[in-house]
Amino acid sequence: RDHKGDPNQRMPFTPVPAAEQREAVEFIVSQAFVENAFEFDAALLAKLAPNRWGDWSSSSRTPVDFPVHSLVEQIQGILLAQLMSPVRVQRMIDNELMMTGEAYTAAEMFNELTTATWSELAGSRARPVNSFRRNLQRMYTTELIDLMLSDAPDVPEDARSLSRLQLKRISGQIDGALGQDGLDDFTVAHIDETQARIQRALNAQVSLEAQN
Repeated sequence: RDHKGDPNQRMPFTPVPAAEQREAVEFIVSQAFVENAFEFDAALLAKLAPNRWGDWSSSSRTPVDFPVHSLVEQIQGILLAQLMSPVRVQRMIDNELMMTGEAYTAAEMFNELTTATWSELAGSRARPVNSFRRNLQRMYTTELIDLMLSDAPDVPEDARSLSRLQLKRISGQIDGALGQDGLDDFTVAHIDETQARIQRALNAQVSLEAQN
């Protein structure tokens, strides 16, 4: 509501300080994307049950156990979609020009998401990936692929480039993990499938660029 000439007038737009943006993303990552973000007591899960109230909108196929994986996947999926929204990424890129000091960049955010989401493959020895993490890694990989291959006008080119970079980094981590001992079949099958998806996506991007 400030007007030109008012005492102590403020700028119409003031980007949130980089430290505050970084703190917000780190909080989301620590609560939803790290390895131990979702841990449940087995006895507690055994006591949970769906709503059995029946009416015309209910389905006879309602599971009798609590859909814990679906619930966690929904929470993580919403957060990923919000953080990696093309509109948000474009705003972060634009805000770099309005920052008088340090800027929290989209590149830093993508790096943090990849590090947290694929932490089991970091280092010299890969670790088994549990069922919650496999779902998260699939969703994150899908978000990256969708951004990289999108032809929507609202997707910034930087978002496509950053997505391609992160996919190649994940692919490199998988290359190092495949063939290592100590990984269960679920993990091996999961990362092998992810590797195939990434390679198909990268090949598809090359084909699209050649056509254009």
